[in-house]
Amino acid sequence: MVIVTVLVGLIIGVLVGMSGIGGAILLLPVLIIILKVPPLVAVGSDAVFAAATKAGAALVHWRQKTVDFRVAGLLAVGSIPAAVLGFTMLARLQAQFGEGIGAILERLIGILLLIIPFVMVGQTLLVRYRSVPVEPSVEDAEPRALPTILIGALGGVLVGFTSVGSGSIILVMLLLMVRRPPNVLVGTDIVHAVLLTGLTGTMHFVTFSSVDFQVVGLLLLGSLPGAYFGARLSRRVSPLKLRLVLLVLLVSAGLVLVN
Repeated sequence: MVIVTVLVGLIIGVLVGMSGIGGAILLLPVLIIILKVPPLVAVGSDAVFAAATKAGAALVHWRQKTVDFRVAGLLAVGSIPAAVLGFTMLARLQAQFGEGIGAILERLIGILLLIIPFVMVGQTLLVRYRSVPVEPSVEDAEPRALPTILIGALGGVLVGFTSVGSGSIILVMLLLMVRRPPNVLVGTDIVHAVLLTGLTGTMHFVTFSSVDFQVVGLLLLGSLPGAYFGARLSRRVSPLKLRLVLLVLLVSAGLVLVN
């Protein structure tokens, strides 16, 4: 099982490096369906994995000055209390249903996996549209506080409950609502996601002890070099085609979990 887990991490890392899709959303169904990790432990471990893998990228974006800390702060104002709320809802359901929470989580995660791929297609289209130069006066405009806080709140509830949404949902909403270059929005989202997923993973560990650090460590052992090689391979493989294949796989995984 050790070798299998490292290989899973390697494959996830390669796919992330090649396609640009976040590792957390790819890993969660793999943990549940293939590695047979209990859903509650899968969610907690996935959150810790996401925080660890995004930390390095966050540092790179910070050094490149592609982070809008005002936007990240506004997102956190909404997402942190919302994540606590989402986690509290999860904890109450766990207290009420006991081990039955696993089936509830599987169906909810399955529904998200059916929805998020379509959101991510929209994200790809938005990134292409927003890559067209805009007037500096528009780019420099201050982000509207309330919409940005609400974006954070939506993502926070989802992450607090399922560990999914820190990249996909929040980034799409930022592309729609906040006038910043795509690379700045990506960097801002990653920096904010480290805080959000780190908090979620901590809450899972403290409350449920539902973080398998051995599994997370083995996955990171494979995923970190995998992401490097995936980035190198991306020059030889069409990222768009690969992304579409992975989105189909996510939908298929969603159908499995819902049923």
